[in-house]
Amino acid sequence: DVLTEPYSIVLAAKTAKRFFGDQNPVGKTIQIGRYGQFSVTGVFRETEEKTHLDFEALVSSSTMASREKLLTPQETERRVSDNWRNYYAT
Repeated sequence: DVLTEPYSIVLAAKTAKRFFGDQNPVGKTIQIGRYGQFSVTGVFRETEEKTHLDFEALVSSSTMASREKLLTPQETERRVSDNWRNYYAT
């Protein structure tokens, strides 16, 4: 349920510490570049397992759906997604 609402974000523990120190980040907001303000709804522990996905945050799919409406045709072309609707912001 932590990624149900648009503009909700779950942070990796190291990322939460970088932005909020020892404070509990849940319920606080964070500005993500030109993408807007996100409400922190959870924190996840990084895995020691090897993976090809190295990420520091997860945003709700409803956020991406609402953002798609704001994209220009050029941005839509540059958007990288796979068939599972994973999005990578660079």
